[in-house]
Amino acid sequence: MKKRNSPAYEQLADVLRNAVLQGELKPGVRLKIDELAHRYKMSATPVRQALQALENEGIVVTQMNKGAAVRVVDDQMACELYDFRQAVIGLVVGKCVDRLTERDLAELEQLADRQKQAGFDTAHEAQRLFFSRIAEISGNRTAAETLARQWPMLVAVREFYGLKNGAVVDADQAPLMEALRRRDRETAVRLAAVACEDAKQELVSCMREWADIPA
Repeated sequence: MKKRNSPAYEQLADVLRNAVLQGELKPGVRLKIDELAHRYKMSATPVRQALQALENEGIVVTQMNKGAAVRVVDDQMACELYDFRQAVIGLVVGKCVDRLTERDLAELEQLADRQKQAGFDTAHEAQRLFFSRIAEISGNRTAAETLARQWPMLVAVREFYGLKNGAVVDADQAPLMEALRRRDRETAVRLAAVACEDAKQELVSCMREWADIPA
């Protein structure tokens, strides 16, 4: 939740984002401005601003004459999201290798250890923080912001399809950490790409099973 003195639309965007991530708002659910304004006791303007912010993150989609709704992600879009994420992570991991300090390595080690802990929420949050820190170290602010905007949508989709374990929760960042310690750019980028690919294939396979589409 945003601080009390943050703009009303940011507070509402935070509430709605969490509702999507926790599965309270399912893909396809309509988000009507008047209903949200009444429920959260605010005018229509901050509601529109909140929905626009979530649309920028990819969580909400707005269609002509239909209004806003929680985005429905199909298997093609899931592939595109992960392919894009893989490209951005490859960029920041490569740049991170050139800028790493011992203090940075210690921070990343702690985050990697947290990801080993059991539990969907813990593992996803630790992974988010792990790669966010790598993006910060890389010095590419645009890449860091891009990863931050994309992450909530990926978590929401995995939650919707019941992937509370598997590639993300079981991910072990030890090989990547070892490559970072050796300043081995090529291996570090390759390992990050493999992790993204594994997560993508797991999600797409699950989505196709739900839709009864042959893989």
